[in-house]
Amino acid sequence: MRPGASSVRSIFAPIAAFRFNPAQFDDCVKFLSMRADSTERVAVVDLQQLLMGPDGRLLESGYRFNSLGFTALTTALASGLNPLFHELSGETVQMRNVPKKEFDVAAAVSVYNTALSVRFEAVRERNLLVNNAEKSVDGCLSMDHKFLDNFRFWQLTSDEIATKQPHAEFYRAEIIGRELRMYFVDPRSKRNDIFPDRRHTFAAGWCFSNREDAGKSIRANSCLFTKFGVAVVAGNNKLSHLGADLEGRTAILLSKAAEKEIDMDAVAKGLRALAATSMNFSDDRGSFEATMYQW
Repeated sequence: MRPGASSVRSIFAPIAAFRFNPAQFDDCVKFLSMRADSTERVAVVDLQQLLMGPDGRLLESGYRFNSLGFTALTTALASGLNPLFHELSGETVQMRNVPKKEFDVAAAVSVYNTALSVRFEAVRERNLLVNNAEKSVDGCLSMDHKFLDNFRFWQLTSDEIATKQPHAEFYRAEIIGRELRMYFVDPRSKRNDIFPDRRHTFAAGWCFSNREDAGKSIRANSCLFTKFGVAVVAGNNKLSHLGADLEGRTAILLSKAAEKEIDMDAVAKGLRALAATSMNFSDDRGSFEATMYQW
């Protein structure tokens, strides 16, 4: 589901967010496949590729950066360039939804183009992550970044879950910009015997994430669900987009995570103990503040 269009002016392409529920599994697969087909990595070899026009669009292609892609590029160019561009262009004002201050987009673009001309060698041979369907530049990848697209990550994860946990059910997927988060639940683990209100359920499952546009971690962990969503992630198993055979190492990470199961009896015992433990708050102000300080 794509959020409604914002009325706030921005010179950047929007960062869209999508969510897919269990009934939309096939829709999610189709979306990720189409996104992969429309994605291109373009090597930066010429200054002209990155020069901006007065409205913020790239002169050569007419594409726009999204804010994450622009941040990655400007951070590599010069310290402080990104916040300065936002201040001069008025982008910071728009994002904070405060009354307008004086700004000048043309001045911001001029500062950016000047910094780019002086520091171009700092970004030469990096790769732009281009979304041809949206006509946007979603990332600026370092030369040592090993790319793993979300559709392939989806396939690897689905294969490991199907092999290691054939009873697992797809719970939800979230795609925020270039980050994919996937959740699977173990229906056999569902418990509603922990609290008096039996509508308050707990279940074990697994969560996986990958981000295409930066060197952020690939994550794979078991997790605990309540009826409100993910409550606790067990572990911090991760990889960065670096090094040889990233896909092979990712498959190993996913496999190890998918093999792990949360002991729901231990969870129930621990939660009952917590529910029976007083935090010693009282209506007395002094006692209340002392307890707050203690915790």
